Amino acid sequence: MHKICLAIFLIKIESTKIVTYICDQVLPQWDKIAQVNQGELLQLVILRQLAELSTYCGKLDNATHYISQIYDKLRQYMPPPPENPDLITMPFLDFSVVECLLYAFHRLARQCPEFLTQDQALLKDFRARLMYFSRGVQGCSKALANLEKKKEGLSPEETQKQKISPKLLNNINMLIKDLFYQPPMYKCNVTLSFKAEETIAKTPEKAPVGNKRHVPITFESNGASSANKNTKKSSDGMKLYTPPSGKFSNNFQSYGGRGRPRGSRGSRGRGSGRGWR
Repeated sequence: MHKICLAIFLIKIESTKIVTYICDQVLPQWDKIAQVNQGELLQLVILRQLAELSTYCGKLDNATHYISQIYDKLRQYMPPPPENPDLITMPFLDFSVVECLLYAFHRLARQCPEFLTQDQALLKDFRARLMYFSRGVQGCSKALANLEKKKEGLSPEETQKQKISPKLLNNINMLIKDLFYQPPMYKCNVTLSFKAEETIAKTPEKAPVGNKRHVPITFESNGASSANKNTKKSSDGMKLYTPPSGKFSNNFQSYGGRGRPRGSRGSRGRGSGRGWR
């Protein structure tokens, strides 16, 4: 059903009412949603819809209220830097969720650019979280680059993850850069990684005709699809993303080369084994 709605919005019908409904009625029930069967998967589905719908959102009455709802969720998924600078364990970072939240925030906050600048304490906290999360993005990108050099011996799963991660990470990086300006900017336009994945999947390969010579199909290095972790199929065939384990986790260290990639959200100790998404 949500795909039908999105198709309607593509013809310039605003999605404002659905965006405000999600912010007012769904996001406040976030913890309860997590407790249902496949709750985390459902949360990701909701945030992907919010991100897509925010593209077609019209003028909001009391925009600050709705932006605050998304900002509160961003703070939940973007941890602050540790008070102890010698901490070597990275917290759990949910890239798939943060991409959606950052995108929706970036789209809606342009209606109220003073949301961040009118409160210097809020802006300082947000910038610290952006910087810390960007370290995780850089560490993940570096580990994937190292994995690229070691193609031999990779499992099919690791090879697939290597292909589908860059677009997701690049989107987050671009949005963070925009928001890190002083004052924050809302100018960059990105294609959501899971939308890029759908576009690539729907592009048919043309069979060669006779002996005619044809140009090989190539893809940009940053055009890979969003990375998702394999899980049970939902009605959308939705998947959760996790970067490669094994060789990946051995190569990925926290900022400064001292840490490890895994850890529970907000925890300073060893992670609970949930892994990255």
